[in-house]
Amino acid sequence: MVRSPSMRNDANSVLQARHLTVAECAARLGLKACTIRKLILTRRIGFTKFGRAVRIPETEVVRLIEVGFRPAINRDSPE
Repeated sequence: MVRSPSMRNDANSVLQARHLTVAECAARLGLKACTIRKLILTRRIGFTKFGRAVRIPETEVVRLIEVGFRPAINRDSPE
């Protein structure tokens, strides 16, 4: 299989990122571990398997926060 340069860049960024356990990821996001496991199961967050161990790159935690961010509505401005 020939990999494109963008695929190699994605792989390099994942390799350079710190990998968190499910519990560490849940603590960072203020969620329960079962919620993180559900995100993994539904493939809404990227993960890496090392044998039986599941690890989430910090880059995925940042991406999840950015995707879910919704700016506040300014109700003081005239319409």
